[in-house]
Amino acid sequence: MSGWEETDDARRSGAPTSAMDIHHMEQVKSVLEHTHSITRMAVAAEVGISTTNVYCILTSSLGRRKVCAKWIPHVLNDNQTAMHVLATARL
Repeated sequence: MSGWEETDDARRSGAPTSAMDIHHMEQVKSVLEHTHSITRMAVAAEVGISTTNVYCILTSSLGRRKVCAKWIPHVLNDNQTAMHVLATARL
């Protein structure tokens, strides 16, 4: 018989997959609550995960995107939508 004898995955280098867990998501969310004008590198340094994982958490899990150097929710909540409608009606 030729080929590999073991079926288990070998250990791999890089960040552990546990960097995308609930604990890290809450930490990233907490950092953003204190300041919206923060870079991915600063968040990654504070939380202790890679900038790629920070970006995935921000965009996929928390639904944020960066606008004018601030991380904001991608979708407005009902209160924000009403405020936007009022503000545009005044123009």
